[in-house]
Amino acid sequence: MTPWRAVLLGAAAVAGALVVTVVLASTVLRWTGDPGWALVPAETPYVLDVASVTPGGAAARAGVRGGDRIDLRALSGDDRVLLVVAPVAGRRIDLQLRRNGAVRRATILPAHDALHWSAWIAYAVLLWIAAFAGIVGWRRPGTPEGRLLSLAMSCYVAGDTLQFLVVPWPPLDVVLAALSGGGVLPAVALACFVAFTERFGCPVRGGRRVVDAIAYVAAVAMALFGVLGAVALASDAVDPVPFFLGTAAAALICGVQIVVVLTGVAAVAVCRGVERQRVAWAVASFGTLYAASTTQVALETAVPTTDMAFGTQVIVNIVAIAAPVGLTYAILSRRLLDIGFALNRAAVFSAVSLIVVGAFMGVEWALGNWLQSVTPFATTLVGLAIAIALGFSIRFLHARVDHAIDHVFFRNRHAREKALLRFANEAAFITSADALVRRTVDEVERNAGAARVTILVHDGVRDYTVAHAPAAVDAPIDENDPAFVALRATKAPVDLHRVTTAVHGEFAFPMLSRGELRGALVCGPKREADPYAPDEIATLATLAQSVGAALDVFDLRDGGTSAFRALQVEVAALRDDVRVLLAATRTKETR
Repeated sequence: MTPWRAVLLGAAAVAGALVVTVVLASTVLRWTGDPGWALVPAETPYVLDVASVTPGGAAARAGVRGGDRIDLRALSGDDRVLLVVAPVAGRRIDLQLRRNGAVRRATILPAHDALHWSAWIAYAVLLWIAAFAGIVGWRRPGTPEGRLLSLAMSCYVAGDTLQFLVVPWPPLDVVLAALSGGGVLPAVALACFVAFTERFGCPVRGGRRVVDAIAYVAAVAMALFGVLGAVALASDAVDPVPFFLGTAAAALICGVQIVVVLTGVAAVAVCRGVERQRVAWAVASFGTLYAASTTQVALETAVPTTDMAFGTQVIVNIVAIAAPVGLTYAILSRRLLDIGFALNRAAVFSAVSLIVVGAFMGVEWALGNWLQSVTPFATTLVGLAIAIALGFSIRFLHARVDHAIDHVFFRNRHAREKALLRFANEAAFITSADALVRRTVDEVERNAGAARVTILVHDGVRDYTVAHAPAAVDAPIDENDPAFVALRATKAPVDLHRVTTAVHGEFAFPMLSRGELRGALVCGPKREADPYAPDEIATLATLAQSVGAALDVFDLRDGGTSAFRALQVEVAALRDDVRVLLAATRTKETR
């Protein structure tokens, strides 16, 4: 497993585990409490106003009324945490309320906040997104856009989940407050999403560059805001109210999310074709989440009541379904990932397990009556023999099932691979170099699904140039380009995303002949945006080898290798210069 794959799968697993933890903390441990009020900042620092009270709630039972004021400086650090960010069910909060100039004491005992049906939908959505983060991390860890998208989804799930995690240890609640809501993890998710959109429609220029820069700065500001808010909550030196309940916090969160969505819209506007399709689905899915969150924060700030908070949360939970549904449609219908591989493996293991378990049950049932008439020792021996027989047959069964299911899932791909291998055998019988190059490009584009295919050949001096007319305008590439150095050193396909190179595409395949690198077959991204499978890479490598050998035959047939012909040209030019010099010398002697 590659390091990036391990990191991305670990992040997705942690995000999913956090969702399960929040559900267990609320349902089994019953930590999540509801004070039954809505709080807003007062004009005075460190002071909160009770905007509304839920009838029959914990605050109403304690005698709290709308318009009461709470001075946070009169509370301990733990009580401030319980009051502002993490009310724990059954954990009392002793308050001093100021009402009509008089000071009253009240003790609130938050009731258990049971999960609403819409909350179950929200947590299912978050688990869904975490699962897709794991799929992207598993299938596309080698591409920057795959890594960024997977990390953005994992951080979004973790940050959104942690704001609902309540534990009965206030210091830990302070740390969770810094990470969640408008804190560090949501900021990282936003920054990763902006970086993901920058991978499309390159290079990033003009107004788009400015918007992206603003988004990065705003994300950093939001992360710092979350950390400073946590510090303020645990300290008497800084007023914690603006960081959690103030208009400034709401404006910052809404502003960052709006700017980030604009970066995605800008990327969609400048992209074309398959690239536009890929980024558009990601922007639409994440944009739905951020648009719902922005609307929720804005409404709760404008109308700070318990009914508004509950209503907006229900709406956001339902609207959030659109994000994983969009990702699912994009992956399964638009084929943004090679999801067939995952389904193939799942089908293979399920079928093998079903056959083995079914065979064991069938044999045991068939021998059941006979086994009743023999001794327990014989019964044990028969059962052991059956288990051993099935154990030794698993490898055979797995191979057969794998072959059958692989034929169902990838029949078309295997047919195209056979077509490429057939052409690799035919390449040596083509009698024109130009016809060979054109046919190679056509076969690879048609059977490999590559959006662009380029054949680069050595010019005999120090550069590699395009060998076919459609891309002849491309600039020559130096033979010391990292991609060509890697091709000469390894004589194996090179993933162009892993090297800094002037060669544009997904993979470069070496065209070798007599141990020398004659050129390279470069394949761009697939038109359907699928990744190249290992068997496809091996097939294209074989094809490139055959075409390289055939081109070398044409080279020899025309009078030698490219380097030798270049040397012949240089010698001929030198001979002409010598003749001119001798003629000039004779003319001077005659005079």
